[in-house]
Amino acid sequence: IEMFPLRSFVGYKHHTPSIIGQTVVNPNIDDNRCLQRCLILASEGGHKIVANCKIGDATVYNKWWKQPDKYKVFGVTIHEVEEAMGIRDNTPFDASGEKFTALEALLKVSLNVFEVTLLPGYIDKSKEQFDLFTCDVVYKGKGTKLPLSLCILNDLNLPEGTPKHFLYIKDLNDFKHRVTRRRDAKNENLSRNVKSR
Repeated sequence: IEMFPLRSFVGYKHHTPSIIGQTVVNPNIDDNRCLQRCLILASEGGHKIVANCKIGDATVYNKWWKQPDKYKVFGVTIHEVEEAMGIRDNTPFDASGEKFTALEALLKVSLNVFEVTLLPGYIDKSKEQFDLFTCDVVYKGKGTKLPLSLCILNDLNLPEGTPKHFLYIKDLNDFKHRVTRRRDAKNENLSRNVKSR
């Protein structure tokens, strides 16, 4: 997994690709609040939303906006997160290293961000899917504090200018294993083809 600089807008609804499977939790709601919802799912009350299978129900998240002093995300209100990140009023998140550093400091967590890119021609659950995705490290945490891992999903099959989508990585080791296993399977197939020539 390589590291590269990123600057793009994130906030679009997208289904979970089978290549990353159930290693992530996907708040699949089309309103540019996927970052906020991922943070909610990762924080104190998020496990109840996951346990009750309400991840895609926009109404279960409303209390974080309506009662911010009672429902917090890593000790801060969702409004403070939106203000600090410049994502009030349903604005997509402008992903950059500076923003991730600021988010990490605000939440007092160690933040890891990966980007899974679905390349043109990617069809979910097809045999060629292993050749048509990449996974890169976008931001690596700068501390040993409580780890929080996010995945930015970038589907190049969508119209140009479509924002990317955040997913909450619930099990980082499983996520890395699944992504590298897929990549190893792809490389094994390629090496098998080379040997048979």
